[in-house]
Amino acid sequence: FVLTQVQCGSLTTVIDEVDFTTTGGTTLRYDLASNQYIQNWQTPRRPGTCYQVNVVFTGGQRLSASFKLK
Repeated sequence: FVLTQVQCGSLTTVIDEVDFTTTGGTTLRYDLASNQYIQNWQTPRRPGTCYQVNVVFTGGQRLSASFKLK
């Protein structure tokens, strides 16, 4: 996992790479019932900032998701 702070509205302008903190001793897992990946992580306490999480799987597949913190 790579968590990157990005400029809101652009999502391509990188501001800073941020430490990624997993909570509760969990790991990335796939839930068959909901057909989705689940990862518990602690977000930085910075309301109004935007982040992009990038995941690279063993087979080379890449996924990303963008978030704006409240």
